Amino acid sequence: MAHPVYGSAGWLAVGNPGLRTDGTLCELLRHAHRLARARHERRRGRCPRKRVRAGAVSR
Repeated sequence: MAHPVYGSAGWLAVGNPGLRTDGTLCELLRHAHRLARARHERRRGRCPRKRVRAGAVSR
């Protein structure tokens, strides 16, 4: 659930962490990270970086 006070800032509260909530929590954190990164890139006026494979040559 969203944190009661800091939810608008994207904070998350986990009331009872454990094995049952581990997968869901990790996915929520990944999603939050993607949103924060996209917001950061948008505010800097850049497109998100494209991932390049190791050893690939950019042309």
